[in-house]
Amino acid sequence: MLCAYLAAVLVGLVANAAVGAWWLDALVALAVAGVAVTEGRKTWRAGGTMLLSTRTHSAPIRAAGRSSAGRRGPPDKEPAMATSDAQAAAVAAALPAVLAERSRDAFERMLAADVRWGGPEDTEQTCRDRRQAGDFYAGLLAADVQLEVLEVSVHGSEVLARLRITRPHNALDVGSEIRVLLTVEDGLVTDIRHVDDDRADPAVIELLYFDGCPNHSAFLPHLQRLLIGHGIDSPVCLVNVTNDQDAQRLRFLGSPSLRVNGQDIEPGADERDGYALQCRLYATSAGLTGTPPDAWILSALHP
Repeated sequence: MLCAYLAAVLVGLVANAAVGAWWLDALVALAVAGVAVTEGRKTWRAGGTMLLSTRTHSAPIRAAGRSSAGRRGPPDKEPAMATSDAQAAAVAAALPAVLAERSRDAFERMLAADVRWGGPEDTEQTCRDRRQAGDFYAGLLAADVQLEVLEVSVHGSEVLARLRITRPHNALDVGSEIRVLLTVEDGLVTDIRHVDDDRADPAVIELLYFDGCPNHSAFLPHLQRLLIGHGIDSPVCLVNVTNDQDAQRLRFLGSPSLRVNGQDIEPGADERDGYALQCRLYATSAGLTGTPPDAWILSALHP
């Protein structure tokens, strides 16, 4: 808008030169000053909003549903990641570059404010927040420890990474390998723990259902309590079967169907082919039920 009034200044100069209208310069100058003050006040009022918008996109990995300080808060006005799998996949993709950068700031940007880093039991060495985890990572950097990602896989909301640990400036250090399990929530790492070499990869648990059958709604919370009660921290991936084509493609025997690492937990289920949008019945020693018994679930998780 100021550009239009600057053009008016040029008009005043031309009028002064052509007909000697010196007084026109003063009137134009007053008009331009008034507009400049008005525009300046608008810009000042909008400045806070503009700055906030810039900061919202500053971090490479953002958490939908967390404030800029890392605490849980109202969701930002950004498209949220569709599933926990996608959020974990984003962390897995960023992990090699973050560790290669060897920067505490880059490492901390991946972490939730209440991240926990340690074993299953709390000890004096357990990190309980982002600052403590950053201190520990900075100590590794100061000790010339190099972490290299050799392999990474995504299991629901968890990321399993195989790392090589070396000290590049120590010629006698041939390196060693460890496996680390990262739990991802809202796009940020909430838990880091070392995985024993003899521990199997986290189980992939899938609950297949369709909306026309209500049995899965009551079964899901029961399943989650069962897993927690037996120390199984693998997430449950929900698969909504919406049409007959999907039922055939997914070999869907009815709702609810539970699979562990791609295998139906019911003995003999692989020999059946009655795939359809239907409620599923399970023949157990106690009779027909609408959900699989706990013994089958635990047997599939601990073969």
